[in-house]
Amino acid sequence: LTPREEVLHPIVLVEENHDVHHLIDEGLARRPELLRQQSALDAAVLRTCQESWRPWLPNVQVGGSAGTFGGGPSGNFDQQAGRADLDVLAFWEWRNMGIGNQAVLWQRDSQLRQLETGLTILRDQVAAEVVAASQEILNYRGQMKAAQESLTTAKSSYQRNYQRVRQAEGLPIELLQAIQARIQARNAYTRSVTQYNKAQFRLLRAIGKIPERAAEPAAP
Repeated sequence: LTPREEVLHPIVLVEENHDVHHLIDEGLARRPELLRQQSALDAAVLRTCQESWRPWLPNVQVGGSAGTFGGGPSGNFDQQAGRADLDVLAFWEWRNMGIGNQAVLWQRDSQLRQLETGLTILRDQVAAEVVAASQEILNYRGQMKAAQESLTTAKSSYQRNYQRVRQAEGLPIELLQAIQARIQARNAYTRSVTQYNKAQFRLLRAIGKIPERAAEPAAP
């Protein structure tokens, strides 16, 4: 794997100026696990409604028959005539005198409440993930700014100490310290950019969006 860029840049997948409440609403509307849980809840509501009405709605059976019928003496069936019958049967089913129906209804109602609780927990988790990722983006943006300032200061210190050593006015140990400070500042900036980019992907996942084309990288 070869990176396309030699320098790590912050990427912007979700703009920082978005209101966190808007992002939460977007996550609640997009996250697939919430849609799955809502579908399961709708099915449970339907099953509970079915069980509540089942003892009062009859089972209906309809049957029909048609043909020719006839008879005569000495086994001769010569007086044929058409005949048609239509049968309609309706019956109600009470399981164990209604106790079984009530038990099934309680079971369906319990399953419904479990799904409602699960949906509430999922909604809270999505909101927490969105808020946490948004806060991380702001924090790492501040860390990037501080690390960039430290890197600028370390670079300036390195250049001054380098000139002083070249002019025999400074000590090599001072230049070595400036080099170490510059390396530390660069590493701190790289870590902050890495964490910032990770937070961007976490927020994108939290609001349930698919990664598209990122915005142009910020100026190094």
